[in-house]
Amino acid sequence: MFKYCFIDFPPMQKSNKMEKILSWIEDIIGKFEKERLNILTLFIWIFILSFTRTWVEAYLFNYSYAELSYKYIFNYAHIIFFYFAVYLMGVVVLKFFSKETLMKVANLSAWGFTIILLPPFLDKFIFHTTTYRYVASVQQFIEGYTSFFLRLGDVGGYGLFIEIMTILILSSIYVFIKRRSVPIALAHFFVLYTLILVMGTPRLDPILAMWSPEAEKMIVPGQMKVAAGLLQPVFFLHFLIICIILALVAGELSRKGFVFRFLKTVRLPQVAHGILMVIIGIIVAGHLDINLMNLANASQTGNIGMAGLSMFLVVFMWVYTAIINDIYDIEIDRVTNRDRIVISGLLTEKQALHIAIICAVISVWLAIMLSVYALALALVALAMGTIYSVPPIRFRNTAFSTTFIGVGSAIAYFIGYMTPRYIQVGTMPPFEFVKILPSTITPEGIGIGILIAILLSIGPLVTDLKDYESEKKLGIRNIYTIYGKDKGVTIVSILLFISFISLLILFRTIQDIVIFVVFGLAASYLFKKYEITKGIFLLYFPVLVYCLARWVGLI
Repeated sequence: MFKYCFIDFPPMQKSNKMEKILSWIEDIIGKFEKERLNILTLFIWIFILSFTRTWVEAYLFNYSYAELSYKYIFNYAHIIFFYFAVYLMGVVVLKFFSKETLMKVANLSAWGFTIILLPPFLDKFIFHTTTYRYVASVQQFIEGYTSFFLRLGDVGGYGLFIEIMTILILSSIYVFIKRRSVPIALAHFFVLYTLILVMGTPRLDPILAMWSPEAEKMIVPGQMKVAAGLLQPVFFLHFLIICIILALVAGELSRKGFVFRFLKTVRLPQVAHGILMVIIGIIVAGHLDINLMNLANASQTGNIGMAGLSMFLVVFMWVYTAIINDIYDIEIDRVTNRDRIVISGLLTEKQALHIAIICAVISVWLAIMLSVYALALALVALAMGTIYSVPPIRFRNTAFSTTFIGVGSAIAYFIGYMTPRYIQVGTMPPFEFVKILPSTITPEGIGIGILIAILLSIGPLVTDLKDYESEKKLGIRNIYTIYGKDKGVTIVSILLFISFISLLILFRTIQDIVIFVVFGLAASYLFKKYEITKGIFLLYFPVLVYCLARWVGLI
């Protein structure tokens, strides 16, 4: 009996010793997990690391964009957001496999992300790499994936291999420490490795692949292959979209119901409305010459990228405005909008404010990439979004606060109207990529913008009705609380009809008169008789689409 006790005891000691080691490692990890960085400071930190890595790499390998010039803004923009996408992807994967809280994983990953600064120095001074580029084709993706980059001497370098392997090994150890499971840690290793290579091969996206063949032929002697100068704005949008998706996934993994409540907060119909205003502006200007027949043409890629930048600029401006509004409308939302992100408790007011600030920063970034005119319009829109909700001004409490929505819609339209072309100059390398603004702003173009401002200052008066009870209790002044609900509904019904028939300023055939009058009467009647709010917009969008079709000559 004593013999068997003696044989069993050492493994237990060994197990206890291993557990102590793991606990010791866990204590060290805990120091890096502390939530020192909030959402905003995480954004700033990752931006600093990403910018530094991009510039250092350019400087050490003599890339042209080592010169900090505006003409290289797309080089920096798409690479920086590539790193943002990689960071967010790492956080999501690590959160999923470790089951640790999101902010702990985000803080740990932020400190670990400093390793991205190492590869350029290793490759330049240790491995003496002479060229430096990344996975560009599906074939290279396959070769890189099966050899951990070791069969790709001309892609990246051994420093990149060391970077990736260090991230994979350390993060997998972290998962093992948290879950005490080798299979889960291995699963994390291969999932993260696969996603890193997928992220680093944007041409796996069939849309980008469609636009790439022409770009693959653009070679500057003595320099790395141009990653398609016209493609850079599209690369940026590609990584920006991935960042948005990953951020929403991270929020959902952290707090169930996050995505639904966030989308309720940003009001998707209003997001669609803003995008539509941009599209109308682009079509009215006719400057980009984008149509269904040339979308697959690689020469149009730059213009498609510019259009996308304008659309996302308006989206981020609106998200900023919507979140700021929710932060300062908490008392109203307790009655009418309990499913929004702040009032539901899924985000604190401070966290929501940080997200709003990030959206504002990205808006300015997008505007700078477009033009000085876009920047001026964006700054006006962001200022309006602020004073609309934030005391002491808070135009939200004025009778005709919806004029801000009308003016904001006009701003979105003019951003679309002023979207520049982005083209390649020259047929031989080195190529120059330039942006060209519309040559003229026509009186008709300005008139449409003014008409949009007027019409959409009236339309939103409809939605104010649903907040009547709560705003009356809080003493908020609007057309319903000033004149009474019944009289206010009558006034808005008349204004609705006027807004529809005012489109006759642009189009005046018998067909136009019939459509505008019928839709105007329908909207006015439904609102006056049944106080329908959401349904009014089902009449609003078809009329806008009809006007757009009339403008381009489809009808």
